[in-house]
This record gives sequence, structure tokens and C-alpha cells, in this order.
Amino acid sequence: MTLLVLASAGCKKDGIDLFGEQRYIYFNTVEGSHELHYNFLYSLGEDEVTVEIPVSYSGRLYGEDRYYEVAVDKETTTAEEGTEYELPAEPVFGGNLYSDVLTVTLKNSSRLADSEQRLSLRLVTNSSFVAAVRDSLVMDIYLTDKISRPAWWTDEVTEAYLGTYSDTKLELFINHAYSGDFGELTEDEKLHYARVFKYWLEENPSVDEYGQITVPVIG
Repeated sequence: MTLLVLASAGCKKDGIDLFGEQRYIYFNTVEGSHELHYNFLYSLGEDEVTVEIPVSYSGRLYGEDRYYEVAVDKETTTAEEGTEYELPAEPVFGGNLYSDVLTVTLKNSSRLADSEQRLSLRLVTNSSFVAAVRDSLVMDIYLTDKISRPAWWTDEVTEAYLGTYSDTKLELFINHAYSGDFGELTEDEKLHYARVFKYWLEENPSVDEYGQITVPVIG
């Protein structure tokens, strides 16, 4: 998970004095967005995973731990508390830190096999922090267990590395070769994992709707 710290070019943001007595809390972006998408297909059989949401504040630095408050937006949230997510009762911002993480537990459920559910989190003002930084107070988490062709399975991947896409092939590749974002790998890394999958298929012949599963990678 990538943490990109939001930067400010001056001393004010949305009319807020970022370096005054108040501490203004906000969500950083996750991979450039205030959305996080998680598919349990990539959890390698685990029904619970922990994700870390980056949180920061501006203003005078606290030297000790401080509680902050996060609320669930009931109007936009469709995920079910307890069965599909859990939040810490009292999230803590560590002392002498301007950036920390909110730990959220995501849980797989039977309905995620054919649906995507949303968890919408909102920072709330409390006695330690002011939630007033526009466009940085809400983080949306989307969770699912649906199998679908990922964006990284491009024509190039089909022709040079993994061959024709199928749900069965994707699931086998994730479980036995590589469970990350294949599109972010270098060419050498793509070749490596495609060959790992090829060798696994040679020892474990498998079929999908197109017949016996093969990959075009050389080597």
C-alpha cells in the first residue's frame, strides 16, 4: 500500500491556518485517491485482512498520543459491521508524529462473491483534532470477492506472458505464482512470474473453458 503525503504550498488550505494552535486532521491519499479497493481474491485464502489508511494532521506537533474520531457514514455504507469490517474503538494518533495509520479489519462474507460493498469513513472533530480540511475527510473502502479480469491483464500480457484470460487461470495464477499487481512489475519480473506459473502448470495440468491451460511465455 502506497502512502502519498499531501503537501501544502503555503500556510493556509481552504482558508485554514495550518500552522496555528489548532490541529487539522485529514486522510492522505492511498495510491493517489481517497478510495481503496480490496478484492479477497488476492488474500490467498484468508478471510480477514488488515488495511492501513494513512492519516495526517497539521498544526503544532503533539508530544504524546492523542485519540481521534472516525465515524461510519451510514447513508453511503453498504458493508456490514462485524461481518465485513471492524474499526478500532478508539483510534490513536502516536505522539511526535504528523502521519500515522488507521487500522481497519476487512472480512470476507458470502455475498461478496457476487457483489461489491462500500465502507465510507469520515473524520470527525473531537477535543484534540479539527476535521475541516475539505475533500480530505472521507475515505471510501470497496470490498469484494468477485473474480473478474484485472486492468493489468492487457493485450500485451495475453500475447507475451499469460495467454487468454479466464477466471480459472487468474485464480490459479494468483494462488500459485503471484498475487500482486502484475502490471507494476518490471519486464524481468513479469517473465519470472509467468515462468513460475508455466512450470507449475507443467506439474499440475489444469483446464478452463478453453481447454488445457497454457501460457505463451518462453523459457
